Amino acid sequence: MSMQEEDPIVESPSSIYVIVQLTPTERWSALPREERTRWVEDRFAQLSESFAGDRSGPLWSQITEMHTTRGIERSIVMLWRIADDAALSGLGDVLQRDDVSAYFGVATIGGFRADDRAAIAAPLIDV
Repeated sequence: MSMQEEDPIVESPSSIYVIVQLTPTERWSALPREERTRWVEDRFAQLSESFAGDRSGPLWSQITEMHTTRGIERSIVMLWRIADDAALSGLGDVLQRDDVSAYFGVATIGGFRADDRAAIAAPLIDV
C-alpha cells in the first residue's frame, strides 16, 4: 500500500490576508470561562460553514499588550487567509454581529500578498 502525499497549500493569486484585532470589553471579561469557550466554539463553527472545502481560515493568533495612556491593553491579533468572496463575507458577517461588538472592540486590516520588496515598500512611501 503506497502512501499518498497531501496536496501542498497552493496560494491563490486572489487570496487576501486579513489581520483582525479583538480587544476584549468588560462584558467579555465578566463572562465565566465556560461561556467564553462555548461562544468561541460557536463562532468558529459559523465561520467553518463559509470556509467549507476552502483554503481560507485562521493562520495565526497571539495575545498582545499595548502600553497606552490608559494603561496596558491586551488584545488578540489574528491573521486570516481569505481565498474567495464567500469566505470574506463569512468573516465580515461574524465580525459585524452585535454580540461580537459587545464583547470586543474590532479592528481589521486587509491586503493582498506582496510578491516583492517594492510592493511591500510602496504603502510606506505612499502614505
